[in-house]
Amino acid sequence: MKDKGIKSLNSLRGIACLIVLVAHIVATSKYGIYASGCGKIGVWCFMLLFGFFLMLPLINDDKFNIKEFYIKKYFAFILHI
Repeated sequence: MKDKGIKSLNSLRGIACLIVLVAHIVATSKYGIYASGCGKIGVWCFMLLFGFFLMLPLINDDKFNIKEFYIKKYFAFILHI
């Protein structure tokens, strides 16, 4: 049951990306004045869900080490740029 809920949240993250994409496409058309600011809703939803999915493994882990977490994130950031 838990896995099904996470899949639906992941789908919501995809919908948020589509909202931003559509808002950018409409903004370049002649109807851009009507779509001004609509992409913010998608960005807010996406960032909220991104933070949730980033912290989810830490919430479920019994042996969470904050130092190890930040070292991993630092090297992941450095190596992917």
